[in-house]
Amino acid sequence: MELTYEKVKRGFIFQKISGLFELAKYAGGSERIRIAPDTVTEVFLSKRNAENFKKKTKIYFFSFLTVPFILGLIIGIIGE
Repeated sequence: MELTYEKVKRGFIFQKISGLFELAKYAGGSERIRIAPDTVTEVFLSKRNAENFKKKTKIYFFSFLTVPFILGLIIGIIGE
């Protein structure tokens, strides 16, 4: 995770974008737990949830970029 963060911090634009998707995967696979004294605490993490979170992040990211493009295209067509 630290290497991914460094890639986002210091990499070129495409490295930064791919690093953001990797960090999203880590965020999706993270859970907050509390460990009580003198007890056994079982923790189950889902790789599927982490991968799904990464996919959702990509969809949101590219949707965010696509919407202004499509709106500009529509306005351009109507404006002619």
